[in-house]
Amino acid sequence: MLPGPQHGYLEQANPAFDPTTPESAKNPKFLTLDDCTSLAQSKIAGACAAFGSEFYADGKPDTYKDPKREYEAVEFEVRKAFSHGWALSVNYRRRPVEGQL
Repeated sequence: MLPGPQHGYLEQANPAFDPTTPESAKNPKFLTLDDCTSLAQSKIAGACAAFGSEFYADGKPDTYKDPKREYEAVEFEVRKAFSHGWALSVNYRRRPVEGQL
């Protein structure tokens, strides 16, 4: 069901709402949805609040089977102290990108 005016997407219209009685805690116009806890639950319309960017465990690894990463870099660093409490520190690091990122 579509959310009502002035309401967020975490709410849906209450099918048991009685328009002949005033809106109250016992007769809410909209019901708040809980967050989805699984992929299967997120596929059931109106069961929970899912926006499409959630990640659920599927039992499959999310990376390469045996990733290999090597890090080699050249780094230059210069530090110089000056009078009156001033100091200068310069750092430069250069490395190529290799392996599976």
